[in-house]
Amino acid sequence: MLPEDRKDAIYRYLFAKRSATIHELATLMAVSAMTIRRDIKFLQDAGLVVGIHGGARLPAVVHQALPYVDKAQLNVHTKQSLGRYAASLVQDGQVVYLDAGTTSYEIARALGDQVSLTVLTNDFTIAAWLMRHSHITLFHTGGKVDKRHIASVGAMAATALAAFNIDLAFLSASAWDVTHGLSTPDEDTLLVNQAVLAASAQRYLVADSSKYGRYSVYSVCKLQQLDGVITDDDCPCAAVEEMKQRSIRLHRVNRRG
Repeated sequence: MLPEDRKDAIYRYLFAKRSATIHELATLMAVSAMTIRRDIKFLQDAGLVVGIHGGARLPAVVHQALPYVDKAQLNVHTKQSLGRYAASLVQDGQVVYLDAGTTSYEIARALGDQVSLTVLTNDFTIAAWLMRHSHITLFHTGGKVDKRHIASVGAMAATALAAFNIDLAFLSASAWDVTHGLSTPDEDTLLVNQAVLAASAQRYLVADSSKYGRYSVYSVCKLQQLDGVITDDDCPCAAVEEMKQRSIRLHRVNRRG
């Protein structure tokens, strides 16, 4: 197993179990305890887990979003599947917003062959890829640069978004659940998300299930306010049932599909 896949597997195991010992993880992954300690350190530095004596647990509250370079190493196959599915919802001639993030990057890659589209984004990595690999009409919001996430955020980016009539917006998330909806630890990101919601005819959350069951300080919106939630088929059964009961439109994608 590649190191990136192992970290992904450890995180998913913790997501399901909420906590685990180093011995438990080492046995499960068939690696040494030292290797597991290094992986836990990586995930802890990224803010994804909390190290405890002899193991690790999953935090409930997200205090900061994971840096882009770290996010890019996690759940790669799942993000590609989500990206392809989200791109399949896009119709010719639409104005599409892609939120900053590695899952949105996979949507951009899946859209690359289309010509009669306008794409608006606050993500520099997405903009750079589309400039090199597509003939899509492209706009970047500009604004204050968030170096950790390689994106523009804040009031200037939000003001730029208000000038557009967006047909279809794909939002990303570092934390989401049925109770709190979509939330973020960053006030400048909140401003951008609120502007997107106001400017868009259709709004989808695209987030892998590893982000589920977590919340942060700023509330972006309730899931019921969205036109759909696109996630993978590892989303907990109890969460799926609760979303159905609350009439939340859920799209579950095969994470290897």
